[in-house]
Amino acid sequence: MSMKHDDLIRRLCEASEGSAALSAEAWTALTGHPHTVFDGRVMSLEGAIWSDKPCLTTSLSAAWEEAERRGHRIISLALITYAAPHYTAIVDNLKTRKRMDAIGSQTHALSLCAALLAAEEEER
Repeated sequence: MSMKHDDLIRRLCEASEGSAALSAEAWTALTGHPHTVFDGRVMSLEGAIWSDKPCLTTSLSAAWEEAERRGHRIISLALITYAAPHYTAIVDNLKTRKRMDAIGSQTHALSLCAALLAAEEEER
């Protein structure tokens, strides 16, 4: 199945660390509204007001909270050490009752962010 966010998910899985730029892209993909980076922070324009957004790809707690807020249950977030070590995330989408398995990346937050995007895409 081809997904709209395949390229972003691939880049999240290949990145060695998260960044505000990757987080801005992830927020844009999740919300459909443009997000940008200003002075190292992720920003969104809501009406006429700029607001800070958490950096999903560097903060595990921010990614976890956003996943839960969107109705996803994190089943597993684990370090896999065979071959090239990486983290995997398994997420249940409680709206569609589908599970996203083994989205792997270099950090917990990147892996969970990739899984969140994949789960959101399944919902559409």
